[in-house]
Amino acid sequence: MQKSAKFEILIYIMFISGFLLWQDLDLSWEFFRLNQFIHVFISITIIFFLSLYLYSHIQEHKNTIIKRKKTYKKRKQVFLGILIMLTLIILLVSGTYLFLWGNRGGDTYGIISNFLHFYLSFFFVYLIIYHSYYLGRNGLKKDKNKIKQVINKEEKNLC
Repeated sequence: MQKSAKFEILIYIMFISGFLLWQDLDLSWEFFRLNQFIHVFISITIIFFLSLYLYSHIQEHKNTIIKRKKTYKKRKQVFLGILIMLTLIILLVSGTYLFLWGNRGGDTYGIISNFLHFYLSFFFVYLIIYHSYYLGRNGLKKDKNKIKQVINKEEKNLC
């Protein structure tokens, strides 16, 4: 299993545990408390390991990011990567606020960070799915085309 797949699974678990913290679900306190611990623990784990992974990922794609003349697909990939990074930063800031001070009810910052964290998490998961599966499928198609080309060359050499 690749590193990115492991992070994806953790992100989905974090999303589900965060969704279960939604007030409208009205869960029991024991389940809420356990789920909140799981959500915070996975979040801290992801942020720690993801920061190391993102640094190596950015270094790996540095030439694509910096290059001025890009194809449409590369521009789309770079924009998507920057959008994922900005979304992750906003989620991190709002999650830290919610962890330290929380949503106390009448607090404007608490209400804003609560809504921002909740609704932005849906967008973040959508971006991760799009980034993983859409871009991943294109890579598989390229690999299949290369294999077909090699097989066709070998068939021509045999004939």
